[in-house]
Amino acid sequence: MPTSAPKLPKTLGEVAVAHLSVRSARFDLTARADEPTLRATLAKLKIDPWPVLFEIERDFGGLRFAEASEDWLLGPYAITKKAPKLRNTRPRPVPLVCVGVNDTGPLFVDASGQIWDADSAAGSLHLRADSMQRRLEREAYGDHIRVLGQHRYEILSITASAAAGAKKLGLPLIIKASDAIERVWQSADLTVWRSTDDVRVFAKTDAALKKAVAALGAG
Repeated sequence: MPTSAPKLPKTLGEVAVAHLSVRSARFDLTARADEPTLRATLAKLKIDPWPVLFEIERDFGGLRFAEASEDWLLGPYAITKKAPKLRNTRPRPVPLVCVGVNDTGPLFVDASGQIWDADSAAGSLHLRADSMQRRLEREAYGDHIRVLGQHRYEILSITASAAAGAKKLGLPLIIKASDAIERVWQSADLTVWRSTDDVRVFAKTDAALKKAVAALGAG
């Protein structure tokens, strides 16, 4: 077992690091494993030793931080040891391994490293990011909307022109929080967020929100 706490990956952006710092992020060494220990645990549970499981454990294994009323806990060792939830996506089966838990339910990873969120209350599963790092960054930029005071928002259909609208509004694509699955365009005044489910627009004022929604062709 590891004897010293690791540091967060240097590739995490400033917004993500600040988000974790505010939420008292720490590495719990009792919930973290070295490669041989994780490999033995996976073998015992008959879980295939995907390379991504070792990558997540190396970078985020045992990471805890507070979010709402629950604590996040990341890492395949901690989660599989506690509750080895194995499942497939539907309708096209994709094998998943549980590698975390947050305030709404478990986080899963597939063999390619994509992160899926389970909404326990709704009984649904959604593809959220192409890596655990991107998933954390996405969470951080979601909270950054609140920090920026963009309290007005509207949820639009997935058919809304997020990229074209963001360009009209002069919003930059946030590279750290965006990947092929979800995209975030954000400034101090506006945020456009395209997920696998919908497009969301956030603004500081009703007038700014109305203008932004119109730019996305959904006014």
